[in-house]
Amino acid sequence: MYFIKEFLGNLYRNVSRSLFVKDKLLFSFLICLKIMDEKLADKGGINVAEVRFLMTGGTSVTLDRPNPAGEGTWFSNKSWAGFMQLSREIPIFKGFDLDMEKHIKFWEDLYNSSNVTSDEHVWPGKW
Repeated sequence: MYFIKEFLGNLYRNVSRSLFVKDKLLFSFLICLKIMDEKLADKGGINVAEVRFLMTGGTSVTLDRPNPAGEGTWFSNKSWAGFMQLSREIPIFKGFDLDMEKHIKFWEDLYNSSNVTSDEHVWPGKW
């Protein structure tokens, strides 16, 4: 384990020297993904679909159901399509879109909040 840690540290330092500052975060993220993939190898590795969704966001443009916040409001139709796609394709988020519809006022308040991580926000449902 010591040698792996030292090797990764040296690799990061040597490669980072030749990168622009803006690219170092992406390089760190890619190394992190590779380490996570290796750690989870016995469980099949990291979930590629989840990583792809994280990197690209939702690509769906069709709405199966209307936007619960209404058209032209704080919540765009594109974002709503992305949340529905997330609920469909990533198992851990199954039902997130339905909970969002039920508690749309909470999500709007959270969206407009200046401090979304404060304890005043109790997330609805299982989220």
